[in-house]
Amino acid sequence: MSVAKTFPSDTAAHVRPSGRGPIPVPHEHGSWVVLYAPLLIGLLAGGRPSPAAAILLTLAATGAFLARNAAGLLVRGRGEADTPLWLALFSTLFGLTCSF
Repeated sequence: MSVAKTFPSDTAAHVRPSGRGPIPVPHEHGSWVVLYAPLLIGLLAGGRPSPAAAILLTLAATGAFLARNAAGLLVRGRGEADTPLWLALFSTLFGLTCSF
């Protein structure tokens, strides 16, 4: 007679205690290259930008990219319950960094 052992990881896999889903980020590794490669090339080709300007531009581009992904999940009906919150946070990041 064999007794199957159950481990905590076997039950309720990928369920977070807070009830929140994962942060909606693109899973395709190529999408990150499509975002950051032109940004890096543009920063290097454009001369010597100030570090603050480069950081703000990178944060603005990242915020817009992540907001677009969250909005796409919502439009397709594939977002989690907290995806609108992430959309608002990413949009705020984009808006704040663009205002400087």
